[in-house]
Parts: sequence; C-alpha cells; structure tokens
Amino acid sequence: MRLISRGNVEQWEAFTRRLDGQNPVLSRHLREWQNRTIGEYADYLWNDFPSAMNSHSQQLFHTALSAAMDKTYRVDEKSYMTCDKRNGAENTRDSGIHSIKRWGPHSTPKELDATLANRALSDCRLALSAHHTAPLFHPLALQSLLVPLAAKKLPHSILVLSTDWVPMDNLFFPKGILLPSVQGERTYSLFSKRCNKTLVACMPAFTQQNVDKVRGSINKDARVGLINARQKADAFRMLEEFYCHPAVLAGTSYKQQCANINYLMCKKLFPDVDIRFVSVSDVAVELCVQALQDSNSLLSLILFHPALRLRVLSLLNGITGCWDSENKRGSLLFWRVEEGRMQPCFHMEGDHLVFEGSDAEPVRLPLSKESVVSQLRAGQIIPGMFLVFTVLMFTCGLPCVGGMRQIAYCHSIREKLAEALAQERLPHSESVVDFPVEMCVAGLYPHTIENKPAVISDLLYSHYYSREQVRKCSLKSAVLAASRDLLSLS
Repeated sequence: MRLISRGNVEQWEAFTRRLDGQNPVLSRHLREWQNRTIGEYADYLWNDFPSAMNSHSQQLFHTALSAAMDKTYRVDEKSYMTCDKRNGAENTRDSGIHSIKRWGPHSTPKELDATLANRALSDCRLALSAHHTAPLFHPLALQSLLVPLAAKKLPHSILVLSTDWVPMDNLFFPKGILLPSVQGERTYSLFSKRCNKTLVACMPAFTQQNVDKVRGSINKDARVGLINARQKADAFRMLEEFYCHPAVLAGTSYKQQCANINYLMCKKLFPDVDIRFVSVSDVAVELCVQALQDSNSLLSLILFHPALRLRVLSLLNGITGCWDSENKRGSLLFWRVEEGRMQPCFHMEGDHLVFEGSDAEPVRLPLSKESVVSQLRAGQIIPGMFLVFTVLMFTCGLPCVGGMRQIAYCHSIREKLAEALAQERLPHSESVVDFPVEMCVAGLYPHTIENKPAVISDLLYSHYYSREQVRKCSLKSAVLAASRDLLSLS
C-alpha cells in the first residue's frame, strides 16, 4: 500500500499552494480528497451520481452514440479478410484476446453496433473525457484509465470520449508511438512531418509499410544502445499484436485504428470490462445537429437568441477552453476546418462569425440553423469545447470526467452559462446550475515503478498491474507522483 509519509506532508502543502495560484478549482477538489484512497475516489465516480438523463436526452445520446459506434468499430469484412490472410490466421488467436471474435471490430456489423451501443448506454453513468485520440503510450493516458478502473464495482461497459480535434504533434504524440528508453521517451513516427499540424480527425489510415518503417527505426536505435533488448522486444510485440492486427489494418481512418488499438490493448489488460474508445467528433457533431432541430434547445438558444449569445460571448471571454478575443486564443463557438487544420474565429460581424483564413481574406459564416447544420455535416466547421461539453453535459445529462484543465473550464462554463441564462430569464438553467463537474482523473499517477509512472508495455508484458494495489494507493501519493505534470499542464 502506497500511503503518504509524514515527510511528504510539507511537499503536499507546497504543491497545493502553488496549484492554488494556477488552478484553484482543481486545488480545492484535491484537498477535499487528500485523506482518501484512489479506490474510494473511483467508487465516488461510478456510484455517487444519479442519472441526469431523461427519455428525450437518452434518445438523443443513444442516436449519436450508435452512429459513432458504427463509424468506429465497423470494419469492411472484405478488407478484414485480406489483412487476416496477409498476417496469418494465427495472428488473431495469438493476440490473447479471444473475445474479439464475438465482440470485436470484425463481428457482424449490424449485430455489433446495436449491441454495443445499447450496452454502453445502459451502463453509461459518465464518460471519461481526458484522452486525446492516440494509442495509450503516454503515461497520462494510461494512468487516467487506472484511476476509474480502481472502483470496487465497475460497469460492464466504459465509454472513453477521445478528442480527435487536435493536431498530430500534440502531447500524446498520436503521430506514432512513444517508447521508454535509456534517455527518456523515444518517439517513432508512423507519418511524415508534413502532417504535424493536421487534425487527427482528418488523418487517413496507416499501412503495413508505415509499421515496417517504425520497426526499422526501433532496430536502428537498439543497435546503437538507445533502447535495450527488453524495450525492443516489447515494442516489436506491440507492433505485431496490435498495429498489425487485421481489424486495425483494415481500418479506413487513423482515428478508427487508434480506437481499435486501444480496445485490443485494454481487452488484454482488463478482460472483465469492455472499454470502448470513441472519437468526440463522431459523437459531438451528431449531437449538435440533432439539438439544433429544436428551436428551444439550449444549443439553439446559445447560438440564435441574440441577447443570450451576447452574454455568453462576453462572460466566457478569457476562459481556458473557450476563447480569448483580445489575446487571440481559442475560437468563438466554432472552429473552421481548412485542409485538415483549424482556423479560429475571434469576432462577429452582425450575425456572422468571422474566421481567420489561410490567406489574407477572412471567411464569414452566417450564424443560422441552416448554415451551421450544413457546415457541421460537411466537416467545414467543428464545435469548440464549450459547445461540446454543453451538449454532452447539460443537454444529454452525461457527466464527463477529464483532466486538470477540464475540471477548471467546465466549472467556469457551468457558472457563467447559468448566470447568462438567469439574467435573460430563459429555461435550462436548472439543468446547468448544479451539474457535477468537479471530477478529475488525468494528473494522478497511482501506479509507479521505480518512482516513474508505469507505461503500457510494463502492464502488457511485465505483469506489473494489480487493481487492488492501485485501489489502495492514497490520492496524495498519486498526486505527488504526478505533481510536475500537474503543475506544468494546469
């Protein structure tokens, strides 16, 4: 059991004092739980929230989730069989994931989609939303799963909403794989540098040739001693077992491949729970489009009620995760997508959003239901985080448990949006004002090895993982183990 030592009390106080100045919402939350264990915190996440879904919001979410499941886990059977024959039938058997035949991406698509959507929805008390769309190599990504998985009683299905509206060169390095080495983390790219600023959501699938290139780079580093023999062997096993799995190679987009890779990894590590990764783009766009069919929905009022929109734009200006017009950060309400890259909007002209263009000319978008729905469906605009969490939390009633920044900006969104609704005496304030947002799973390291956070290869091939050990870890210890990352990313 990793409990906080008396010598760490001063370290804890120094850390929380610094965090008070950077992220007071997170600091208050961690202080509330400072004398509890990770297991107690996980129990709180899964068991202490009554469902906020009504029949309408449940149907809205079910429709979007079902469509997202179809996009994510439906693999063309002809492509799958081609990849399966190329790799040999033993590849699937040797993966150690026997249930993939029944529940995995190459099951009968119609049966799979309906079953998974219903099962995920029936258990879905909340969604994990700290992850970016990328394989689980970064310690933050893996450890963010270990925290909620420490609960005494887990739902059968867990939904992970991964953000794919991020560039390929972000912190989690979706561009390739991260491996531990003798000199810290080593990066190996599946894609060229030209795609660095391309959104993960817009990336095509990688091929066997891309994987072979990574394998060659790892071999080269092993020969010069940058990675040791065990690290090389683990990397090759991961490439063969997950990246070369026929269901992965048959994927039609990189975000789909990431979801399948993570599903396969988690099925091997946590066989008693079904963890499904879905990119937020496949859920949020459908939710927005459906919500806009109702002129009295919260989303419609935010966008098309002039007085409320004006208050929202003013109250949320400067809030992390929303927009900052003066310092040109974030984007008002939506981002424009041009050639796979996001273009921001920092001001409005009348009822038009004015987006920064790739050339000198700005792009003006009329803010009307028809225009917004059309451009959302065409992938020409995407909702910002404010709108994404508004429809997920306040329209669908789905608590979203994210990271150290999300707890802060969702708190601000809730407070400012409730204030704007109250000032305009509009409906929906009751669904906003008391909605639970004070939760965080990213920025806790409950599983360390030699004072370093465990990484995916440690758990897959060295058998270091113990759910009971993680459950007994004190929250203070997990926070202090991640304190450097918490402070740098808060």
